[in-house]
Amino acid sequence: MRTRSASIGSIQSSPNQLTTPLISQSSTSQPSQVRIEAIQTEKAGPPDWQRIPTRHVKKRQISDSPPTITLSNRYETLQTDLTDTDEIPTPRKVPKPPPIVLYGVEDVNKLTDLLTSAVEEKDFTFKIVNRNQLRISSATTDTYKTLIGLVREHGLIGHTFKRKDERCYRIVIRNLHPSTPISIIKEEIELTGNVVVGEIINSKYGPEKKPTSTFFVNLVSGTNNKAVRELKYIYHQAVVIEDPRKKKTIYCMRPYRCVKCAQSHKTSECPKRDRRTPAKCALCLGPHPANYKGCNVYREILSRRAITHKTSNKVDYQSREGLTPNAATLNQDKDVSNYTNKKTYAEKTKTTRTQADHINNTQTAFSETVEKILLKQSEKFDLLFQQMSTMLELIITLINKMSK
Repeated sequence: MRTRSASIGSIQSSPNQLTTPLISQSSTSQPSQVRIEAIQTEKAGPPDWQRIPTRHVKKRQISDSPPTITLSNRYETLQTDLTDTDEIPTPRKVPKPPPIVLYGVEDVNKLTDLLTSAVEEKDFTFKIVNRNQLRISSATTDTYKTLIGLVREHGLIGHTFKRKDERCYRIVIRNLHPSTPISIIKEEIELTGNVVVGEIINSKYGPEKKPTSTFFVNLVSGTNNKAVRELKYIYHQAVVIEDPRKKKTIYCMRPYRCVKCAQSHKTSECPKRDRRTPAKCALCLGPHPANYKGCNVYREILSRRAITHKTSNKVDYQSREGLTPNAATLNQDKDVSNYTNKKTYAEKTKTTRTQADHINNTQTAFSETVEKILLKQSEKFDLLFQQMSTMLELIITLINKMSK
């Protein structure tokens, strides 16, 4: 049997007792096999190109820090007064009242006289938003209430926004079955210390107004509104409570104009209930509702908005594009004309059919014209062939006579 070589662990770390292998021929019949034996030599050492590994042992460092000195405070026995360090509650910030925007003010002097008859001059300021709008800012909430009452009393046209202190805290409840009793939902929400305002509305979708698993709830604004988010279950159902999508509400002070009949009443109160009665547009007085996308006035309003949007986004348009003012104006007019030339679906389909008919008629007329031209050319070729044959006969007759 082949003898097993010595393990590395059996090798001594002393440089005078290193292990060197010795290769010898085996006594067996196979001469290719070799046997390695471990032999200890006392005088053998490592070669010059090998370094003897040494183990570095970290010495324990002895701290030379001085001993701890105990200090005493002779004022420890005195009582501590914490009145100066107590946190003083910060007063709640009063939100600013919303602005009042009036349209088409032609004389500021008359408007100032009207407002100063109810409040002092220092309690409000003006700012021109654009050529058609003027914004009135109030100093206090009481001034705002007085001014908005005065504006509505005299029938001024404009709009305003809802005050922050009057806004409700709205939440959205999802994953709640639509058949859940409204009284149970209200009871679970009010257990969190909040008060429900108005109705709890179930969201619906589709032309059939099918109920969904989403509910909208309005709460009285307060410091405890966030506690309603801790509700995880309502009527044994796992729910998710979140904020609705932010939407800016504008309170318009213009007179009502119905979308269906253009009369001065709300659209929900319109007597027109069926589609047999012709509609009337409040913008162009055409035979269609005011929300029709093909209305000329509606498209003109969109074109004006497109001009405003392009001019606001393209800062230093002329310098960047290297155009003169006239060229920039022409390009802008071209863009507006392209925008206003957009057609509705009905117009596009009608135009497509008309174009197809026009193409068919054009192709038919073209084929007829080509046929007429070919007939005329064929007649001319026939006449030419007849003339050429006559000439050939005359030439042959002449040659025969000259040969005789």
